[in-house]
Amino acid sequence: MLIDNYAAGPNDRFQNGDNPDELIVSAFDLSGIGMTSNGRWATLIGPNTIIAANHYRPTGSVYFYADNNLSGLPVEVGVSSDTLRIGNTDLWLARLDEHVPAAISFFDYATTPISAPTFPFGPGSDFPYKNEPVFMTGRSPGGFAVVQDQAFGTNEISWFVEDDTSAGLGDVDAFRLDYGTNATPHESFIQSGDSGAPLLYDDGSGQLLLLAVNSYASLTGEGDPLASYASYVGNDAALIDLTVAQWAAVPEPASVLLLILAGGMVTVRSRQP
Repeated sequence: MLIDNYAAGPNDRFQNGDNPDELIVSAFDLSGIGMTSNGRWATLIGPNTIIAANHYRPTGSVYFYADNNLSGLPVEVGVSSDTLRIGNTDLWLARLDEHVPAAISFFDYATTPISAPTFPFGPGSDFPYKNEPVFMTGRSPGGFAVVQDQAFGTNEISWFVEDDTSAGLGDVDAFRLDYGTNATPHESFIQSGDSGAPLLYDDGSGQLLLLAVNSYASLTGEGDPLASYASYVGNDAALIDLTVAQWAAVPEPASVLLLILAGGMVTVRSRQP
């Protein structure tokens, strides 16, 4: 990810500095942001549900860290075979093999439906979160071990597109975040390897709200960075809610074993006179 005024202290989640409070998101719990060993992103939105970009799906194991300690030990959880692409969008859900431990927290996510603005200016141009500051997530310009390669920049939401097919990723509803406007001190632009990382918003609750996941970027005619696009979750919140609830009710592996054993005991008892 490109980050204006980049420095390890304010922008890297896992850094060796003596002042961890310097991190621009140090006030928030980031434990629900995970990565796989091949650098794919997975954000926890339920006790055993992750969300990612459909075109950059995580597989194998996801590694979560309870804090921002560079030498901390990760929590490793496998991705199960239960997955769901949300319609024809670039949003993708997966069930983890087990519920994460209490030290790992999942994110609340946006639920407000948004339609594409009618006009670029004036009364028809307003939409939820327009011009709001957000935290962008992506791979660090400084480079870290892959499962700890998490950096945070900032930007403002410039625009909203609906059913956009220009990137070949399906029908994408997305926030556009312009780059080069100097709207925020650490203005950022996503690049290869950042797809699926979360776009986060401080809604004043003390916890960050998941708005979207990184999908694609656009360039100027000269090939310079122009804008990042992040797939919005709020337009599909009803299906996401239902899926999270259904998967959360799936018994833990140990519980499944107990149910099988209990079933065997019932069968044995039923054969007794």
